[in-house]
Amino acid sequence: MEISQLLEKLESCLRDYQLIREANAVAGVMKLLETDQEKAFETIMQETWWVGEDAVAEADLAIAGGFTAKARQDQDAFQELIIELYQRLSELGYDSDYARLVTTQYHKWLVSRM
Repeated sequence: MEISQLLEKLESCLRDYQLIREANAVAGVMKLLETDQEKAFETIMQETWWVGEDAVAEADLAIAGGFTAKARQDQDAFQELIIELYQRLSELGYDSDYARLVTTQYHKWLVSRM
């Protein structure tokens, strides 16, 4: 999947769960991607995208959705999108210790079902 498609899916997931700040951050990067791909990718690789309050990658759809079965499934899908986003950027030469840490943890959770 292309990075722009991944971002569109991420934004949609976030908006579905009323995670507006995070969704707006993704929308901002999507807009930036239209004019300055390098700056957009650098923005994604910043620490604040991956960890901390309002970090896109740490959004929790399961909590926002009241831990329903659908919200938990959507959280799994969200984590898979985050993993794929980092993989695509890594393939292009972008790297981040924060992104690696978050995506490694998500992969472990998805495998262990925790």
